[in-house]
Amino acid sequence: MSSHVPDAAPRPTPRRQRKTLTVLMTDLCGSSRLGRGMEMELYADVLARVRALWREAAAAHDGLVVREQGDGALLLFGHPRAGEHDVVNAVGAALHIHQGLAGIELDLLPQGPALQARSGIHAGTVLIEDGSPERGLYDLIGDVANIAGTLEKHAAPGEVLVVADALRPHEGLFVVEPRPVPTVQALLSADGMPPARALVARIVGRTGAERRYDATARRGLTPLIGRTELLARLRRFIAAGTVEGRCAVISAPAGLGKTRLLEELSATPEFARWQVLRGGCESYRETEVLQPFMQMLRGLLHGAQAEGREADASRWSAAVASHDVDALRECFGQLAAGCRLLLVVDDWQWADDASRRLLQALLDVPDGPCALLTARPHRDGVDWMPGAVQLRIEPWSEQETAQAVRRWLPADPLLAARIHGYSGGVPLFVEELCHSASAIGLWQQFEGRGTPRDAGLKLLVASRLARLPDDLAQAVRAAAVVGNEVPRWVLDEVCGVPIRDEQVLALADADFLYPDREYRVLRFKHGITRDAVYDDIGFAPRRQMHGRAGQALQRQAADGNAHDLLAALAYHCEGAGEHERAATYAEQAGHAALGAYAMDLARGHYRRAMDALQRAGAPTRERELHACRLVCRYAMACIFDPLALGNDASVFEQAVRRAEALDDPVLQAETRYWLGYMLYGFGRFREAVSHARAALARSREAGRASLATQIEATLGEILVGTCDYDEAVRCIDNAVAAKRQRAGARGGLAVGSAYALACKGSVHADRGDFTQAQACFDEALGLLGPSSHPVGNSVRNWITVAHIWAGDWQRAQQVASESVRISENTGALYLVAVARSTLGFARWCESGDAGGLQMLDDAVSWMAARGGRLFTSLHFGWLAEASAAEGRREQARSLAAHVLQRARQGERLGEAIACRAMALLAVQDGAGAAPERWLLRAERAAAARGSAREQTLNALARGRVAQRLGRPEPPGLDGAREAWRGLGVVLPARSLLRG
Repeated sequence: MSSHVPDAAPRPTPRRQRKTLTVLMTDLCGSSRLGRGMEMELYADVLARVRALWREAAAAHDGLVVREQGDGALLLFGHPRAGEHDVVNAVGAALHIHQGLAGIELDLLPQGPALQARSGIHAGTVLIEDGSPERGLYDLIGDVANIAGTLEKHAAPGEVLVVADALRPHEGLFVVEPRPVPTVQALLSADGMPPARALVARIVGRTGAERRYDATARRGLTPLIGRTELLARLRRFIAAGTVEGRCAVISAPAGLGKTRLLEELSATPEFARWQVLRGGCESYRETEVLQPFMQMLRGLLHGAQAEGREADASRWSAAVASHDVDALRECFGQLAAGCRLLLVVDDWQWADDASRRLLQALLDVPDGPCALLTARPHRDGVDWMPGAVQLRIEPWSEQETAQAVRRWLPADPLLAARIHGYSGGVPLFVEELCHSASAIGLWQQFEGRGTPRDAGLKLLVASRLARLPDDLAQAVRAAAVVGNEVPRWVLDEVCGVPIRDEQVLALADADFLYPDREYRVLRFKHGITRDAVYDDIGFAPRRQMHGRAGQALQRQAADGNAHDLLAALAYHCEGAGEHERAATYAEQAGHAALGAYAMDLARGHYRRAMDALQRAGAPTRERELHACRLVCRYAMACIFDPLALGNDASVFEQAVRRAEALDDPVLQAETRYWLGYMLYGFGRFREAVSHARAALARSREAGRASLATQIEATLGEILVGTCDYDEAVRCIDNAVAAKRQRAGARGGLAVGSAYALACKGSVHADRGDFTQAQACFDEALGLLGPSSHPVGNSVRNWITVAHIWAGDWQRAQQVASESVRISENTGALYLVAVARSTLGFARWCESGDAGGLQMLDDAVSWMAARGGRLFTSLHFGWLAEASAAEGRREQARSLAAHVLQRARQGERLGEAIACRAMALLAVQDGAGAAPERWLLRAERAAAARGSAREQTLNALARGRVAQRLGRPEPPGLDGAREAWRGLGVVLPARSLLRG
């Protein structure tokens, strides 16, 4: 097979650079069979026509044929200038080729089926450099071309395959079907893409949608949020006619919802009173002169032809053919004379000069048409159509983003806040992020543990970056290396020349970087922009810029500001390839964050320190010891928010194996202790008990009494979770006594003992001894004092549970409200979920409050979405009881199933309450012996916990079941009622146990 470099229009030499590009690989099916059945000269003619078709498709869809080899070709989209429609163009070119093959003259071919191609498409970051006669016009390095080629090889004749994620946000423009290609899905998943996004789609054809808005509408629109006043102003404008002027411009950067606002306007009564003609301007392919007005006239022509209005058809046909501004002004003016005519044009920023002259001429015509335009902000900051009514769309507020996120994800408020910060409140980005991954996947991406692969969104950014002058584009790249927030003095150092004020203004006008009031700090509008730019920077220049930034910060740190610069120094040292120094700075930053109880920051710093240490060189004993100690520090930052790790204990398990290999007894005890504690946080109680016991034994063998005491306290906390109450209390009492003895005159127990005391208080509360429970809680709160340590929320959560068990709804709400306030400031999702769950349930218990029930439901959904298990049987059990009382029978059954599963795994706090709810529902269902089976299980659960409170509730449930079935009261019911009164507990307002 011969290699052929196609003739092509001159393109800028790429040298070697990273770019976000789209690759189409296509080849002719059955070419060997075809060649054998034809004379060589005829076969050569067929190949010549196929190659001509490749070039024709590339030219028609703004692409470039960069390599031809035999019967196959590689087409590139997005070079030299990336465009947001590159993937759409690639698919269009593939369909163009497939359809064009069928039109090649059959007299050249032997008898048989028509010519067919197979094609594969992918988009992403590639390294592009000059090619050669053997490699083609350009050489592409990276997985994008490889994956496109693999898709092509797996495609059947006539198929166009594309990675579904690469189509976003334009997937609705095409009819697609899932097409499993395990090889490609495995490649993408190994590269960090979540399995749900590593899917391959087969392009069946076009949907008929022409706009991204139409594509988005096909999967469902987010409710119109934050645009009520703008919509009202637009309605006033078109209702007033010419009172406010004849032209209005809706301006906003890409993705803020200009088209969506127009669509909402089109559904209003005011809009229906106009004859509306719509057109749009395009930038991503060669367009005709007066494009939006030609579109309007062709729509009129089509309507006249369809209705048989020959005179009108002739008039519109002549107008279309004229392309003359004066003739078109007269044509539209005549049309406006007979009706209220509104011209609506999308993307006016791309209008050609003739279109701008025509619109101004039409607005100068007395009683001429009105115009409504959408446009991106002018690069120079001036208004489009000066004198027009100017309407500007702003990004969503954080509350508006959260409202939109709830439409697509079972998202917690912390995730919604992160999505807002990362997207900058841009509706398009918010929606695409929500569609791109699960809630867990997004958290991992934000925390640096996932790989964002949003090729479609990156193309939006790359297309804007490509339109900047070279000096500004280089400044944006340098800023992306520095980070989301860019001190101007650091940017000057990285760029090598000072950034001038006029350049800063130009970057803001281009919607990339915005200065603070003093022009000292620049900020990216959203993280998506920064990430997309950063990915397009070549390895060598990126490393050099990190090195320059690191050197600048080290000079600054030498002047005494090192503490504030630790995280930035770690980041830039890692980017510059200085892994040992990066690990040191990241660890120091982690210590600082841990000391300030900024657990989320500490987790990130320690994780980066561990990664950098692993890359620093070959393992040595010193490095392995260091790695184990880092994992222990990391665990200290993780234990208060186990949901942040998604039940992944691998890093802690690896630390245990390292410690065993190092034959260090103390380190073995410490690593196994933290593994056990993290497994407790993951709700894996039985495994946690096993590791805690082993760690306790190892610490005693090593003679580390203080470590053994700490482990024993933790073992007691874990045993509370398994409801092994007697041993749990013994362990906690032993540990607290030993700590008191060691503390002596130093001032008593440390704050860390507060949680163990709170766990002990929960045991007393579950057994109905609320006085003793309160004594434990008071001591725990005394240890906390004014401290903002995150253990305080864990203590308060147990106190709230105890108040709920006591039926003291008011005090439960007071404590839970404080927990919600504090936990939402800490950024720990688990603590937020538990605090809101307890607050919501207490509100529902007091009065049947629907808002409280929704709060409880949301919190349980967050736990479920993140795979949380720590004490979830209690929260799921509460919601099961409330759902049963509110008649949500299927939800109650589903929740009870989760509770029973947790009980089988050793966690039984919610078992009895869920079983009682199921027993009472079974009575309503007339389910025979089912109520008795549920009650027996509830009684076994209460006995296992030694919970007099639960046993009394079970007896009341038996009485309620008997009453509903018309049976005599069971023996001992009066005693149960008396015991219940003795406990002083109140039933929830809407409890099924109420008579």
